[in-house]
Amino acid sequence: MTMLGNTRMTETAKVVKIEDDVVTLACSQRVCAACSAAYCNPKAQLLTARNPRGFALSPNDTVEVSLSSRSALVAGVLVFGLPLLLFGAAYAALSLTVPESTDALRVGGGMAALAAAYGGVYLFGRERLSDRPVITARR
Repeated sequence: MTMLGNTRMTETAKVVKIEDDVVTLACSQRVCAACSAAYCNPKAQLLTARNPRGFALSPNDTVEVSLSSRSALVAGVLVFGLPLLLFGAAYAALSLTVPESTDALRVGGGMAALAAAYGGVYLFGRERLSDRPVITARR
């Protein structure tokens, strides 16, 4: 049995730009159409990956990129679960603390919490280089 943290999703991508250990990659449309991951999809064909093994890369090189399924699971929970949880918490908190509040006010409070959650997830995820996909091979 494979533990979730050790399972990796692997795909091929083309190098677009290199900045130190961070590499910008473009994935193929064929691959993106089959996957709904936010790392690489038809709406956002570019993704960033780490190059911890220090492969000598140039633009237009083809590389193998790997992402742990644990990272994908955590990203899914952060993007979908946390905002939904905070929406419900804000809605319930307004219902309990301001009993005379209207549904519109409760939904507005929930939407504000939803926006704050998405903003927090964005800021949190932007700086987490360790959770980015990793280049595992040069082809």
